[in-house]
Amino acid sequence: MAKGDRLTSPRMPDMATLAERVQAAWATGDPLALHREVEQLAAAGHSQQALEDALEALLLSVRQAGAGDDAEEIINGVWDRLTGWCHPARHIETVGQTGTASGAASPTDGINAPERNTGQSAS
Repeated sequence: MAKGDRLTSPRMPDMATLAERVQAAWATGDPLALHREVEQLAAAGHSQQALEDALEALLLSVRQAGAGDDAEEIINGVWDRLTGWCHPARHIETVGQTGTASGAASPTDGINAPERNTGQSAS
């Protein structure tokens, strides 16, 4: 491997936009690749809104290409995980949702998550 190849390859994901990374995951043809990419992007600190924007761009692109309902369902499944419309164990949390950055409320709003909303005030 040439020195230039070694330096360029690890930096490529950093240089790609979120939409490009989501599109690249979709292009693999593996539905789980899209789930994994969004999980990694969320873990890297990207906001829920930025990830939703990338998924929306992908969805519009897939619709324009004439893909069927199955393709849309895969994308919507990832989107549901991102927004909390899923089992809590499958939820893809972004930094703002955990309360560590922006303090935004969880999409579950404390439902099924008693550690976030116990209803008891501190004494």
